[in-house]
Amino acid sequence: MGYRAGEALLPAIVIASMLLFSWQSVLLFVALILIVFLAPLVMFLLRGHTFRHTQYLRSLEHANQPNTRPDWSRSEVLRDARFYLFLPAASSGALLFTGFIFHQIALVEFKQWSLQDWGNWFIVYGVTSMVAALLCGRLIDTFGAERIVPWLPLPLAFALFFLASFSAPWSAGAFLILMSISTGMLGTALSPFYAELYGTANIGSIKSATSAIMVLASALSPVIIGLCLDLGVSFNLLALLGACYACVSVVLAVVGVYVEPGTRAA
Repeated sequence: MGYRAGEALLPAIVIASMLLFSWQSVLLFVALILIVFLAPLVMFLLRGHTFRHTQYLRSLEHANQPNTRPDWSRSEVLRDARFYLFLPAASSGALLFTGFIFHQIALVEFKQWSLQDWGNWFIVYGVTSMVAALLCGRLIDTFGAERIVPWLPLPLAFALFFLASFSAPWSAGAFLILMSISTGMLGTALSPFYAELYGTANIGSIKSATSAIMVLASALSPVIIGLCLDLGVSFNLLALLGACYACVSVVLAVVGVYVEPGTRAA
């Protein structure tokens, strides 16, 4: 919830601050908040974490659950065929959302939208993302993350289809709202998803691998889209290709649901 609220509010707060102060002063103030307030707060909130984690590991050792799937190591996960079937869906938000939003000024100019209206839509984006995150939590409790995650790129596919097909001012809102549904739900679903598939004993090392892959995807997509734009490829065609990618990722993930656990990739 805090992350989504930040997405909705912080851009407007920073822009309003820059009307009163220079951007250098705003950056300096943010840096001071991180150092003076947030860093000590994190250390305070982590008090006793080592003890709690030790107790948790002991509870796993003494648990008598013979029908529970064994916890996987990171190396086992990286050899699991399902991991690669689910990966395009899991990383779709990092890949596509980051790529298009990185070039948002060029996108707004290409579509001839109002930059002010585009900025206002981000508040709606943040609110919708928060609602989607809460709804996804309920769906996961009801159906399980493994059944939910394969379908989460679908709103992203529709968002990119709208972007490719329309240029009216309302399409900017449709694009951001549909994007926010996918990103909000993915942000909620991925942690329980990996825990359901691979257990929790090594969830730190497993998530570090998946996070590294997503960071790589979010780093490459702005470069790839930027190169395509330099070569004369339009945003409409790029959005259509992105929608196709999202649809393919859904198909692969649905196949992954029905692959038996423990199947190894070649």
